[in-house]
Amino acid sequence: MGKVILDIPPAEYKTEGFFTTILRKKATVLDHQSTQSGQKNKEKIVELMRVNSFITTVEIASIIEINRSAVMRHINALKMKELLKGQVLIKAASGLF
Repeated sequence: MGKVILDIPPAEYKTEGFFTTILRKKATVLDHQSTQSGQKNKEKIVELMRVNSFITTVEIASIIEINRSAVMRHINALKMKELLKGQVLIKAASGLF
């Protein structure tokens, strides 16, 4: 089963005092494989951080072969579920920021 391609609903227009345009987007349906790989990536991130608490997001991205922004999304999701606490070191190519 693959990803569902969404059709965009038509825009709504209201003229109650001000002219307003309302754009709506239907919910995205992810395939089962995407959610499984996301869970595996989260598990790998947690394990890498257990082994080396000073590991950077750039290093994590390189090891598990995903981009740094995906690593950050996984880390934020883990923090929201309170499965991960503390600071995450972010290292750019030119140094720390």
